[in-house]
Amino acid sequence: MNPSDGKRILYAQEALKYVPKLFTLMDRNKFSPTYGCLDREYWHYRTSDFPCGMSQEALLTLALLYKYEIPGNIYHQNDRVRELAIAAINFSMRSSHQDGTCDEYYPFERAQGAMVFSLYAATEAYLLFNEKNTSFESFFKKRGGWLIHHSEIGTLANHDAMAALSLLNVYIITKEEVYLRSAQKRLKRVLSLQSEEGWFQEYEGCDPGYLTWTIDFLAKYFKKTKDQTLLIPLKKAVEFTSYFIHPDGSFGGEYGSRNSFNFFPCGLEILGAYFPLATQICDQFLEGVQNGKRAYLDDNRSFSHHMTNYLQAYLDFFENRQGTLKRNNFEKYFKEAGLFVAQKTPYYTVISLKKGGVVKLFKDNENIYSDLGFIGQLNTGHIAVSHLLSHKKITFSPPLRVEGSFNKISYPRMTLVKFLIFRLLLFPAQFSFLYSKRIRKVLQKILILNKKNLPLQYRREFKLEEGLKIIDTIKLSGSLFFTQLSIGTDHTSIYTAISNGYQESMLKSWINLDPFLSELRQKKEITLRRHVQ
Repeated sequence: MNPSDGKRILYAQEALKYVPKLFTLMDRNKFSPTYGCLDREYWHYRTSDFPCGMSQEALLTLALLYKYEIPGNIYHQNDRVRELAIAAINFSMRSSHQDGTCDEYYPFERAQGAMVFSLYAATEAYLLFNEKNTSFESFFKKRGGWLIHHSEIGTLANHDAMAALSLLNVYIITKEEVYLRSAQKRLKRVLSLQSEEGWFQEYEGCDPGYLTWTIDFLAKYFKKTKDQTLLIPLKKAVEFTSYFIHPDGSFGGEYGSRNSFNFFPCGLEILGAYFPLATQICDQFLEGVQNGKRAYLDDNRSFSHHMTNYLQAYLDFFENRQGTLKRNNFEKYFKEAGLFVAQKTPYYTVISLKKGGVVKLFKDNENIYSDLGFIGQLNTGHIAVSHLLSHKKITFSPPLRVEGSFNKISYPRMTLVKFLIFRLLLFPAQFSFLYSKRIRKVLQKILILNKKNLPLQYRREFKLEEGLKIIDTIKLSGSLFFTQLSIGTDHTSIYTAISNGYQESMLKSWINLDPFLSELRQKKEITLRRHVQ
């Protein structure tokens, strides 16, 4: 057996174990009005008044299972599986608005993310089945036509990359040049969002997890078009990504702008033929899979992203792998990303200075320390944190230092009154996309971009000496003081769909700073020192 076969089969195994869940989420009753719906909350529990369009992307998994002979795939050439995939495309078409759009979080949202992901899934499945269906093609054209004239709210490189890939598929199906031109326009926008350091912008900064998604979409675009101009930006993106596959095989985390542990390997497998580093990253990830180190994002909305991608990674697996990911000791600072990475054997350190000193520390092949900065409750009842992407003063000369203000955060929840008001406010959105766009912009500001500085200061210093030495200073001002304070290991403070999953680092205990609060309140300033080895 080829030594690579053992690695390749891991992708299939990780995907196949989720297939029963996929069938559970789907309305499989051909006489049901929601036949083909993959949003169980909508068709089965009936706790939602609209179907989530993003859920329909899982139909591509069904198409892949039907089409390809894969070890352990009992669904290959099963007519029932094919019927269900087609039913899911039909439901996507029936449940869309008249303009081809769909919703993800609330009615009349016209969510571009849900639309491009489900459009790619439907068009890719259609191409796999290689049959003619004029109703489906009309639907693809309608949705593609909407994408030609509308763009995402906010800066999300992965959404634009998926839009380009989806539009390319519509062009391949219809042969109409307008969709190719639009795909190329989207592609140009994606490339304009790339930093010289190699990463693509996600909202306010760099998120290595979402970067693997953007690499994935661009690599698939390259595979279909052989557009050689993509290889230079993709090489830079792969090189940047390689610093955030950890020694234990885990990847990314809360030090990214969107707190994600995403790792989508298919694009890297495609690029293995051009950059050996791409498959070296994948091999380290697969070692982590074997040892239970990968992240698990298995809720109904997120799991299919990974299931489909693992199947595609199996199919695009690059056999001629070269070497393993080995580096000599180094220190590297990505200034635009605000990320510092260092290897001093046996330690591997990642610090986000832009996020106030979020830290992950590894020794040999184990994560020994996870630190997301301060989180505490004030005497006013408000919650304050140090890890938001707001203005920080960064000093990059030994010792590494970051200074900033605490930010006030909230945890908005839906109540009956809020729900009724929100639904009333949404009523005009069914008639006006511009109104819907304003609603989404307000929600982004509340849940993602909102930052309220407090007159409380902190400073964190880091020294890479036999592990990591950390010196923390907190200063109070005015009448504010902490009633509770901790250093957390897995807390996040902005809304991101793919965050707060399970990764082994969440098992690390939080550090309780309550014993120091009396001194802090009296002196208005304390300094705390610790040495992690």
